[in-house]
Amino acid sequence: MGTLKRILKLSPLENKRWKELETIVIQGRNTFYAVAAAWVEIRDKKYYQAAGWDTLEEYAHHLGYTSRHLYQMCLNAKTVLQLPKDLQPYVLNANAARALAKLPKIQQVSVIKQLSKGGTKAVTAKAIKEIIPPKQKGEIPQPPEEDFYKPFAEWLIKMKECAKAKDLGGNRLTDKWATPDVVGTTPTPRDDISKFPIQIVAAEIKVERSQLVPGFGQACAYRLFAHRSYLVIPNSICEDERERIETLCQMFGIGLITFNADDRKKPDFQRRKKPGTQQPVLSYYNKYIKCFGDVELFS
Repeated sequence: MGTLKRILKLSPLENKRWKELETIVIQGRNTFYAVAAAWVEIRDKKYYQAAGWDTLEEYAHHLGYTSRHLYQMCLNAKTVLQLPKDLQPYVLNANAARALAKLPKIQQVSVIKQLSKGGTKAVTAKAIKEIIPPKQKGEIPQPPEEDFYKPFAEWLIKMKECAKAKDLGGNRLTDKWATPDVVGTTPTPRDDISKFPIQIVAAEIKVERSQLVPGFGQACAYRLFAHRSYLVIPNSICEDERERIETLCQMFGIGLITFNADDRKKPDFQRRKKPGTQQPVLSYYNKYIKCFGDVELFS
């Protein structure tokens, strides 16, 4: 048990409600929605402190839940609780909640309404996949990420993030640590008497949801030689994943851009997080600025 200096005191009504919630999470025989919602309420109202537990995790372990299980329950509950109240009970399990989380919010509602129409079909992960058919043969495939390199380079210049920008995708420099998809520079004009060091902007573009974490890692690696680094991701990813990426970008000073990965002609780049400006590591800066010089960024 925890070591709280002061145990949370509940009113008779609050104590009754806490006992009801605890019964739900202990028995585990209720619907997924009821159990997940119970955990969220226990967490938000800190009922676990009434029994002397310091943290929700300690209380969960006491009831036989692992930290990972608890995290997933609260995460999946968030997806369900964002739905209209009359649709929430139709989500029967965690797998269904995870399948829903991959869809845009508007589509989540329409899918549940379609599946629950007449109360005859359960909202399960399998049912969700069946109702969202895979792309049919002959449909226009998603454009490859290479199609967005040049548009983003042009966007960087338009937004005055740099004076020149170039598409470097495809590992042209044969160095996985220093091949951003787009690199931009802001050199000092030749006729200026006082010259400042050339600033470098680097960007990593991803169109696949499965590549968000590797893309973030690459954007972090570019800070070795770049003054500013961007991660560019589709605007269609689920809210939870976007929130995680946004938090990580804020922690590490990475700029975050979202775009329409289905339209190469109108990607509609939108800045969600501004990048932090830092001084790169001088040895890496000097090493890679010579490589970038070969692509006419400094003339």
